[in-house]
Amino acid sequence: MPHIPPDPLPSHDAVLDPETTSNVSPVEALIDAALSQLKHLAPHSYELAHKVQKRALDAAMISEAAERRGLDVLRLSRQTEVISRESFAVGFHQNMSSTLTALDRQVTNDKLITKRILSEHGLPVARGEVVDSLDDALAAMRRIGPPVVVKPVHGSGGKGVTVNIHDEDELRAAADEAFSRARRILVEEMCAGIDLRIMTVAGKSVAAMLRVPANVVGDGTSSIRELIAQKNQLR
Repeated sequence: MPHIPPDPLPSHDAVLDPETTSNVSPVEALIDAALSQLKHLAPHSYELAHKVQKRALDAAMISEAAERRGLDVLRLSRQTEVISRESFAVGFHQNMSSTLTALDRQVTNDKLITKRILSEHGLPVARGEVVDSLDDALAAMRRIGPPVVVKPVHGSGGKGVTVNIHDEDELRAAADEAFSRARRILVEEMCAGIDLRIMTVAGKSVAAMLRVPANVVGDGTSSIRELIAQKNQLR
């Protein structure tokens, strides 16, 4: 499976031409459009700087950033630390600070509350229905129209979420998985787009990360399983 170089990205101010992207999926076209806005940035290659497990990586990176700024770091465990300066201190568990409230977690873990807040502030949300049975989930998909997404009402990390569901057999399997994690599930329209995670500090955007589906690039010799094992060494 040889490596095939990607097509050149459009210029910084280019608009994607439908005739030149007819063989590109909508999601790929959106990613290309987003990346075209970043061509002025220098390329950056990933280097494995922290030999820690996935759950401890956030804590390691926060600790490193704090030390670069001359802050004091007290490591309580691989995932927990206290960062301080003089009399002011903030605790961190993974990437969550001690200033995070139970209400913050409730809002972000409850997808219905999240949608309500976004909608009330004028942001578009996917059409969907809350159901508590397989029959209701099937009926919701018929009303909304495929493709749809199925997800538990409560949860995080993409657990129990199935996307791009086109038929009833796929929905049954997706609903079984979602119902194994929650009593109620959401059936929503599938909206193609890019997965962009933006971090804000004190109301100001300070970083952004474009998340892409799991993938590997062939090197001409390794098997798919070997390529996956190599890729899983990085995060």
